[in-house]
Order: sequence, then C-alpha cells, then structure tokens
Amino acid sequence: MDTASPNTLRCAIWEILQSRDHSAIVAAVELTRNLPPPGDVSDELTAQCIFDAGFAIEFFGEDATAIELYRRVLLYPVLDTKYIASAWFRIGVCTCRQGNLAEAIKCYRESLRLASGLQHLTALACFYLAGLLEAAEDYEEAAQLYERLLPMLPHPDINPHKGHFGYARCSWRTGRQDIAVKELTAIAREPEEPLSVEAWRLLAEIAEARKDYAAAEQAYRQIIISSYAEVSLRAAAAYRLAEASARSRNKD
Repeated sequence: MDTASPNTLRCAIWEILQSRDHSAIVAAVELTRNLPPPGDVSDELTAQCIFDAGFAIEFFGEDATAIELYRRVLLYPVLDTKYIASAWFRIGVCTCRQGNLAEAIKCYRESLRLASGLQHLTALACFYLAGLLEAAEDYEEAAQLYERLLPMLPHPDINPHKGHFGYARCSWRTGRQDIAVKELTAIAREPEEPLSVEAWRLLAEIAEARKDYAAAEQAYRQIIISSYAEVSLRAAAAYRLAEASARSRNKD
C-alpha cells in the first residue's frame, strides 16, 4: 500500500471500516493520523474519511475517541458543509451522553447553522436540540424547533409522535392551549401508541386548568384503562377522577 498517496490511504481506511470489527476499527483510526493535515484547499474527502472513522468507533461506545476525530473534521476547509455539520451533530450526541448538556446544545446549534439544504440532519438537530431546551425549561425556543421539525416528518430516525408530543407540551407551557389540545388529542386517539397515556395526562391537566371537569373526567378514565399506564399513574388518575367528578357536580 502506497501510504504516500492520500487517495490510496483513504480507500484503505474505508475498506477496513467495512469490517465492523473493533480491533480493525481501532487500526483504521490510527491510520487516519497519516492523512493530510488541514490546509488552505478544500478537502472534503479527508474530512469524510475521518468522520467515517469517528462514526465507526462511536458504535463501540468510545465517545472520547469519536469526539477527537469529529473535532479533527471541523478543521478541514470544505465547500460542502455536510460532514462539518454532521461532525457537530455527532459531537453533540457524544457530549450529551457524557452529561455535558451545555456543550451538546452548542453543538446542535452549530449543526443547524451549517445544515442548510440537509433536511435529514436538520430534522435530527431540531429534535435533539428541542429536547434539551425543553429539559432546560426554555419552552419558547423548544416549541419553535418542534414546529420547524413537524413538516419534515416522517423521518426514519425520529418517532413522529414524540415530535408532536414535544410540540404540544411546549405549546401548553407557553400558553398556546388550543395547539396543545389539538396535538395531544391526535396522539391520545391512537390507543396502540405508548405516548397516548401521556397525552391523556396532559389533556387532563389542561382541562382542569380550564375548569372543564367533564373533559378532565374523560381523560382520567382513559388513563385508568390504558395498558401503558403504570399502577401509580392509574392510582393518581383514579384520585383525580373523583376530584374532577365532585367539582363537575358542584359546578352544575
């Protein structure tokens, strides 16, 4: 093998990566050290090769090594931002697994910024970033990201119900009750969907906030009969059902 030829070396690395054997992947990672360093000329192929090595080693749970490779990808000048945007996204995934959520948020933002025209990646970055922002109680921006995501569904790597549920939940938290009810009702009406019980739970919460105790009763009854509801949730629903029924009678 002529290791002096970047093309030959890249092809050799790609061939090794096909094996899916851990020791072979480690060897391929080491070979990437011999690839040309970043220069002044666009080098998409080298960026792609290093990215592929990172993705392969990430499969084996070696996030630190994967991050190191992905960060090397970021250094290469490119005309097509596909692998740069993808590298930012994968760094986000790895750092999130490591518990560094602030860094993950930064990475997903960078991925979105560079993923223009890359709908598959844009959808993933929207979904992952929205989930982290929602967890951080930044419901307004999370709702905007979910709303941006919805037209890109269905997506092979995203459960569409989770996207709609996240949008509904953030809409409810930001005062858009009608949107939340519409989205949640659509999910709740699919009894075979595990998220249906959570949709009924939020519908009950919204109904009680609106003092619509009849709607709350219906939601709690659906939770009680749902096969996806845990015992503790059913018990809580039964208690709330009794409360809602009493309030409904008093209202009448």
